[in-house]
Amino acid sequence: MKNIVVIGDSFTFGHGCSDRVFYWDPETKKYIGSDKSLALGPSEHCWASLIKQHYPGYKVTNISQPGKDNTSCFIDFLIDYIDNKTAEAIDMVIFAMTFDDRIQIAGPGGFEDDSFQSRTQGRPIDHFKDYMPMSSWSPLWSLESWSKARGNPPEYNRALEYYTNYLYNPAWGAKLGHLSLYGMQGLVHSIGAKFYWSAPAAASVNKSKYLVNNVKSQEIAHIIDHLEIFDRTNVKAAQYRCPDGHANDLGHKKYFTEIIKPIIDKA
Repeated sequence: MKNIVVIGDSFTFGHGCSDRVFYWDPETKKYIGSDKSLALGPSEHCWASLIKQHYPGYKVTNISQPGKDNTSCFIDFLIDYIDNKTAEAIDMVIFAMTFDDRIQIAGPGGFEDDSFQSRTQGRPIDHFKDYMPMSSWSPLWSLESWSKARGNPPEYNRALEYYTNYLYNPAWGAKLGHLSLYGMQGLVHSIGAKFYWSAPAAASVNKSKYLVNNVKSQEIAHIIDHLEIFDRTNVKAAQYRCPDGHANDLGHKKYFTEIIKPIIDKA
């Protein structure tokens, strides 16, 4: 029996699939779906679940969660491995990297301004120039702005503003991304498992002079890039995108069939 561990953020969790619908509708100015569905665990339609369905003899553990940054992904995998390492060996780990540092900057409550929500939710993020600086899309992209945290006292928001405006260095996101990637790869290799990783803006990531060849050779296409779901000019890609910009059931199926399944078959 193969034992596969998958780690990532909402795009790996399956937020946006038909059983995990929750987003802000800018037209009705209401939330669609329920955030309670996100507490039920990964979607049955996400690409990690499709591995389990297509290979019934395999064990697949998806420890992805919406909103995770890369450092948290690495720590989650480390804790999961330490807690369960005596049970059975891990054969493969797939690390779908995320947008660095967005949780630390946005705060645990997300975005407070409803007008901001209505301008961004329901459409691909890269369409909005004012949102772009808030997302470090890969180990190479920077993060330069801050966002008020919901549900926190004014003092917290003021401290967050001062921190991001005067103390935060955008290069930290890049450093944390690289450290998380190398940490994950080192740990996975030390336990004798195969390692694959992906990151948004893969073409830019692969050009990093700080990625050695044996790391680059383990990179696979990220679901965002493969489906081109953030490209508003790509009409064909719209069928794979749910209203909040995540991949839908069809998108996850396409990604599984064209990217993940060939890797599993070859392993």
